[in-house]
Amino acid sequence: MLAFVMNLETRPERWEKTQKLFLNSGMKLKRFIGKKLENGYCGTLHSTIAILKEAIKMDLDNVLIIEDDCKLGKNWKKVWKLVKKWLDAHPKEWDIYSGGGTTILYPREVVRINDNISLYDPFFSLASHWIYISKHNYQKIIDSYTNALYWCTVVGKILPNPCITTDSCNNLLKTLVSYPFIATQYETKSDTANCTRKHKKPFEKSEKYLKELHENSS
Repeated sequence: MLAFVMNLETRPERWEKTQKLFLNSGMKLKRFIGKKLENGYCGTLHSTIAILKEAIKMDLDNVLIIEDDCKLGKNWKKVWKLVKKWLDAHPKEWDIYSGGGTTILYPREVVRINDNISLYDPFFSLASHWIYISKHNYQKIIDSYTNALYWCTVVGKILPNPCITTDSCNNLLKTLVSYPFIATQYETKSDTANCTRKHKKPFEKSEKYLKELHENSS
């Protein structure tokens, strides 16, 4: 399937790394040059809106958006195949699918796909490095992100670089996350936060939490 890879023009090495990561995966990657703004969070929102508009023009039934620091999980192809099959068969039961998350709070099991895979609807979660969206929700999400950009501008007049992020906005929508995760993120310098983010432990903690829920509900 086609996947858009969000990548800044100044970071071609990340695009090259992502291409190698998905080599022989059957995934067709399309580089999308992200919009770089003073507030990097607003830039990510702008870029995601632009990708969704491109998906509408291309008449895509669904779109996968990957950030260039995406780190694939173990057995990701097998898990993704089954998760995607369920998502595509139930497009009205979700707005966004997130391939992995941190800070997961109060997750409700939506479906147990098999003995090893479940989908959850958390009250709150963070991360937008792997998001999958159906055409039924393109405009809904464009409108939501556009509203977030408005508040970025308003709040930005009072506070510098307000942290209104894509993943935080996704909590206003029905965003599902799976156990196990499809992907996490490499610990690299964040172009939005302008610092090196330590992703490993937060992802491990969240996935362990979902694993315990999955095993205890079987």
